[in-house]
Amino acid sequence: MISNLISLNPDSPIELFEISGWNLITPSESLYICNFTGVAFEGTEYSAIGCESEGFDLIGQGSIPTPQLTVSNIGRVISDLLFICKTNPNYRLEGSKVLRRVTQRQFLDGQENVNAAIKELPRQEYIIEQMQEETYLAVKFRLGSPFDVEGVTLPARPLLRSCSWRYRSAECGWTGGMLTLNNQSTTNSALDQCAKSLPACECRFGQYTDLPFGGAPGLNTYR
Repeated sequence: MISNLISLNPDSPIELFEISGWNLITPSESLYICNFTGVAFEGTEYSAIGCESEGFDLIGQGSIPTPQLTVSNIGRVISDLLFICKTNPNYRLEGSKVLRRVTQRQFLDGQENVNAAIKELPRQEYIIEQMQEETYLAVKFRLGSPFDVEGVTLPARPLLRSCSWRYRSAECGWTGGMLTLNNQSTTNSALDQCAKSLPACECRFGQYTDLPFGGAPGLNTYR
């Protein structure tokens, strides 16, 4: 059965994603999603939310991958969560965990091979580094490996290239005008967001000031 999982033409491969760690008060709160309806695997039910991934690497050679995960935002399912992360200090986006599991339909709960010894490929764990794009259709995240240099943690804080401060928090310090993810002026508070990048910080505070940037843009992957 393991040969089916790693074959060039696998039988109905299914990607399962568990997103957790955004609720600092209740760390066990998780979002379970996949592209199929009525999916349960090892006792856990996964919600049918459209998602697309790219850049995941199971080979284990070369530089550490930085994959992307795009999740459907129909009905503002993800935007509502992002709003809480933006306004409530007990929630966060950057540093949240993403667990990716790959199996086949024949190994799902209720199927004929549910008791197989090996039912999935090796699990992959990542953290959310940055939200790259948010529209009414979908939200795109850039992920990083917790085993990268960026995954090294200082006390209670992930070390990331992108800024880890909550926008407009005391650590961020920005109290000026509203700007979009593309650093364009706006009067719509719903679009007032920061890309958590060094250029975004410089756009707000200026290039020649002591920036309150909460990331380490000089980090690189060592080979």
